[in-house]
Amino acid sequence: MDYPRYQIFEFDQTKKTISYNWMIFWIWAFALIFFWTAEQYFFLSDFYRNFKNTYLVLAVLLSIYFLTVGLWSYQPLKGKLNGFIEFKKDAFDINEETFRLDEIAKLDFHCEDYYGRQTRGVGMNFSPGLSQGVNNFIEFTDYNNLTRKVYFKQIVKNQYKDFSSFIIICIQKGKIPLLRGIGLLGITDYNEIQEFKKTATNSGFANFWATGA
Repeated sequence: MDYPRYQIFEFDQTKKTISYNWMIFWIWAFALIFFWTAEQYFFLSDFYRNFKNTYLVLAVLLSIYFLTVGLWSYQPLKGKLNGFIEFKKDAFDINEETFRLDEIAKLDFHCEDYYGRQTRGVGMNFSPGLSQGVNNFIEFTDYNNLTRKVYFKQIVKNQYKDFSSFIIICIQKGKIPLLRGIGLLGITDYNEIQEFKKTATNSGFANFWATGA
């Protein structure tokens, strides 16, 4: 049987990337400070006027370039993809190391990121706007109170719902609170939520909701 699995992402906190927002900010900050100071205290020659005009034109063109190109450019990876996490019936494997739900006190998921998600909001933003889809994670705590967080990549939106049956088993075993599980599964209809609550303790609960029977 093939289980849903996802590439693991390991963040590298020491890896530095270019901030295009800060780069554009300093280009315009330099223009404001330098040109204001020059025009207040120095003789304005033809060379200065040509330099100023050329600088401002290049600054505008550079700003427009990063503002538009960033809409379809991907953010740089601040780390590396390394191995896989695979979700089974009542356990999950992290690079072939098995973690069984019976050995875990609690867990939670964050699964809102996916490859190609537009991260730019309203306002001026010059940085690349498309996500690499690696800001998803499973966080779990064992009975020794040791917590671990593992990031993984989603190729498409809501890809994590491929392991809905695993989430349902987690709810059954009390590893995920019922309301949190309902949110993860995307159940919004009131009647369906009530039915979900009623059947949560049934033996056939996991198969029923995983298959939509």
